Amino acid sequence: LAGIGGRFVLTETRPKSATDLGVTLSYARQTVSSGGRDVVTESGDDIKVDLTFRPTTGSDTGRRLTPFARGEFDTEFTPTANPVTGRDNARQLAARAIGGLLMAPTGSWRRAEAALVLENDFGHPDLQYGLQSRSEWVRRIGAMTRGGAGQATYRVRNDVTYFLPSRGDDASRLALRYNMIHELFVPLIDELSLSVTADLFFFQGKVASTRALGSNAQLRVGLTYDRFWKPRYQPFF
Repeated sequence: LAGIGGRFVLTETRPKSATDLGVTLSYARQTVSSGGRDVVTESGDDIKVDLTFRPTTGSDTGRRLTPFARGEFDTEFTPTANPVTGRDNARQLAARAIGGLLMAPTGSWRRAEAALVLENDFGHPDLQYGLQSRSEWVRRIGAMTRGGAGQATYRVRNDVTYFLPSRGDDASRLALRYNMIHELFVPLIDELSLSVTADLFFFQGKVASTRALGSNAQLRVGLTYDRFWKPRYQPFF
């Protein structure tokens, strides 16, 4: 199993508000030898663009909770295939409108938000209503590594979405999506780290035949480059 992924965020900060434009990309292929032939599947395939508007938070405003609004467009590089018929499914073309409250970062809690979400997948049209919560917790571990590259970092991310029943529900629709990601970053040099990741995904369908809780787990080892860059104030390299 080999893959690559990344997230890029462009942020404009103003005195009372900020706007974040994010792009998330991931792609992974898994090859399994079976019966003398290689079977190739895509275990990761995602293209996501999001735009978030949020008031400024923090101690200077005295506000712990602030409203935010986000728009997302979620698609994929290639469509999935129906394992029974062998035909391609409709390509994911999901648009989401999200609005709720977010908490100002405090200590280890880098992110915590709760929101209402509306989603329509134009590849399989039907408006869905639901709830969404996201959080990120980070902690430094141990002493500085040799050469002063920095401390190891442990991070947990949670992303849970629950959709209410709707008219177009069928076996392809999920009511519950819960992604929990545990990550350990061991700094090597500058912003380059060795990363060990446990990616857990839990899901539940919206109809009787898919209502049993399912799960998927992946353990990944890789190299991660993580950099914060402020244009005009510092060089990129």
